[in-house]
This record gives sequence, C-alpha cells and structure tokens, in this order.
Amino acid sequence: MSFFFINKWIILAVCILLVFTANFLSVFIALILILIICILFFLLRKKNFKNFSQEYVTDNIFFLPISGKIKKINVIGPDLISILISIPFYKPWGVYAPSNCRVSNLGFSENLATDKNHQVNKYSGLNYEFIDLENEKISIEMRFLNRKKYNELVLNVDLGDQCSLGSNLGIVPWGGKLLLNISGDVKLNVKEGMKVHALETFLCKAN
Repeated sequence: MSFFFINKWIILAVCILLVFTANFLSVFIALILILIICILFFLLRKKNFKNFSQEYVTDNIFFLPISGKIKKINVIGPDLISILISIPFYKPWGVYAPSNCRVSNLGFSENLATDKNHQVNKYSGLNYEFIDLENEKISIEMRFLNRKKYNELVLNVDLGDQCSLGSNLGIVPWGGKLLLNISGDVKLNVKEGMKVHALETFLCKAN
C-alpha cells in the first residue's frame, strides 16, 4: 500500500512537470540560450590581447591603456591634452600600464569640475575613479567617469607602485568612459573617431 502511495504521487509529480514543461518549453529554451551566450561572451571578453608593445619597451613611447573608441580630443594647452575614450561593454575590460611608470595617485571623487587644470565642466557632478601615472617624461591621469557601486573600478595596484609596460592595473566592469589627461611635451599619435586597442595602439611619444 505504501509503495503504491509513493508511486502515485511520483506519477502525479511527473505529470505536472510534463505539463509545466510543455507550457513553458520556449521559456526554458530561451533561458538556456541566454546562458550559453553569456558564457561565450565572458570567454571572448577574457581573451588575452597580443602584446606587440613589448617590442618597444622605452620611457619615450606610450600605448593606450584600454580598448575602445576615441570620442573627443581637447588640446587645453601646450603641455596638456585631454582625450575622451568610450569603452564598450563587449570590449576587454582590462586597464594596463601604457609605459614604465609609477602610480602617483588613485582614488574616488564626486565632482570632476573641481579637477585642477581641466576644462571639463560639462562632466560636472559625475562620480569618477582615477589612476594617475608618471615617469620622467610625462604624467597621465586616467579618470573613469560615472562609476557606481555595480561598476566600480577594480584595482590591482597601490599608491607608489612601480609598473612596467603592460602591467595589469585593474579592470573596468561593463565598460564606460575614460577621460585621459596627458601632461608633458608629447607628439600625439591618435585622432577622434579612432578605434584603439590596449597595448597595441600608440598613444603618444615624448619629445
């Protein structure tokens, strides 16, 4: 009797499951496809870059620290250039040292408009995280705009760290926008609208 009772409920459960599956089969298939796409996207995003820059290890040449597209270049003064770069969510999220350099500053700020020497009032009120790098030739300030809790910068470096060309500084989850400020006498090698790749595209050369 007990055996029949257990089997009766098992049969009932299987029948309910079959009915439920038949009604929502398309939903299950869609969820499985989305899961597969997400896994493939993650694997593609994690794909390692080809580090051609290792052939040019020098303190005079600087590469792009991230992959994306250059939206705006603003020459503020003879020794100060500001570059706005868009980082799509489907591009690699890694941030890399553009040359042999030292981490001179890093942190978080809530008002970009208060930044010294930067004419970027249109970004006033945006939260941003920053990494400042410097060597004997130039200094590069990286401002990652509009960072929230869900996409905050993940850093692999600390203040004062010495970084060699290609060192992984961290990641920018889900992409975003980077305001790159270059201070020093340099010859720029990029232009607006250009698609750039981390450690493959020349950024500038110090004179």
